[in-house]
Amino acid sequence: MQETTLYGATVKIHEPVGVIGILCPDEYPLLGFVSLLAPAVVRSNCVIIVPSEKHPVSALDLYQVGSQTVSRAVKAH
Repeated sequence: MQETTLYGATVKIHEPVGVIGILCPDEYPLLGFVSLLAPAVVRSNCVIIVPSEKHPVSALDLYQVGSQTVSRAVKAH
């Protein structure tokens, strides 16, 4: 994290970590996935998910919703 001064205010700049792997929990898979995905994407990281073995459809549903809102350059098939 870098700190710079801009117009008298101190600004902290977060640099991306790189690639982040997320393992979805078996209990509340959608909530667990979203709570881990949001901070990673906000900081411009690439995210690879491994869906829950018990509930793999929830990750697929979220991918379908995201595919409508995210440009093709951002997501990889």
